[in-house]
Amino acid sequence: MSIPNPESKSPSVTVEPTKPFSNAPAPKKGLGFWLIMLSLCITLFLYALELTAVSTALPTIALALHATEFIWVGSAYALSSTAILPMSGGLAQTFGRRPTLLLCILFFSIGSAICGAASNMGMMIAGRTI
Repeated sequence: MSIPNPESKSPSVTVEPTKPFSNAPAPKKGLGFWLIMLSLCITLFLYALELTAVSTALPTIALALHATEFIWVGSAYALSSTAILPMSGGLAQTFGRRPTLLLCILFFSIGSAICGAASNMGMMIAGRTI
């Protein structure tokens, strides 16, 4: 069965209809797929934990660092995360998703190490920003 093409000036050009989807079962997901899903879930869990856990521990952290102004500790991570998000999408498109995700995890680890070694509030805010 042929369907005439409405954009064509010649009646002899026809467009064939597409075939319907087959009812074949989807292939089974292998171990690699589930490991990738697990790593993505862990990464998203760490992101959510980092975003929310500091607000609970902030009074203890401020007391240990002898600080009174600690509002930027909670906001620094959210601000830098929001600012880097569009760039990470561009990096993922250019270099691939895996290297970009690994680079972001590396920066996350460096920032966490700086926060863990913080001796004053400025260092803590810098680590949270990274």
